[in-house]
Amino acid sequence: MNRAALVGVSALLLGVLIAQVALAGGSGSREIAGLQHQIDQLKAQIAKKKHKRGPRGPAGPPGPPGLQGTTGPQGPGALSFNLHAPSGPPRHVLTTINGVDAFYGCDEADFGFVDIGVRPHQPGDTVFASGDKAVDGTLTSVQSASTIDISATGTSTVNLDVVAWSGSVGKLARFDLGGFHGVSGCNIWGMVVPGS
Repeated sequence: MNRAALVGVSALLLGVLIAQVALAGGSGSREIAGLQHQIDQLKAQIAKKKHKRGPRGPAGPPGPPGLQGTTGPQGPGALSFNLHAPSGPPRHVLTTINGVDAFYGCDEADFGFVDIGVRPHQPGDTVFASGDKAVDGTLTSVQSASTIDISATGTSTVNLDVVAWSGSVGKLARFDLGGFHGVSGCNIWGMVVPGS
């Protein structure tokens, strides 16, 4: 029997004794008061035992690691292309990344030309680009913004190597584009690497 139960039984027995003494009329009020005092002390001990809380124990050891999650889907890796394009309008989109179209054009009008560039995919958007371009062997720096396009147009060779983004999406992508205008059309090549 635990201590709280023992104290409770003791208090019950003292209460029965007080009742018997009072009924028999043999004891004085001083003895009854002494027994009542003992009962009150026993009740206080029971109350302390019920509400007493011990100190917090130490933390247990860490649990085992959880199961490994499943592999996520493949990210949008680099895109590459190498194609021969016959002469003729219009401009053609190679790919669209983060709101930016990579395009090319090849035409025999006038003296013939090859055209590569980036432009906003959505009308009214702006494309921003930073890098270099070469037109027929002449290299220049590119730091531009346009609602139409940022391109390199030449009669023989063109290169456009820029980091570009659209104003509406804001994610960067790397565009490395090249082109050559020949007798039977244009060769177009390049690589586009989306940013994360």
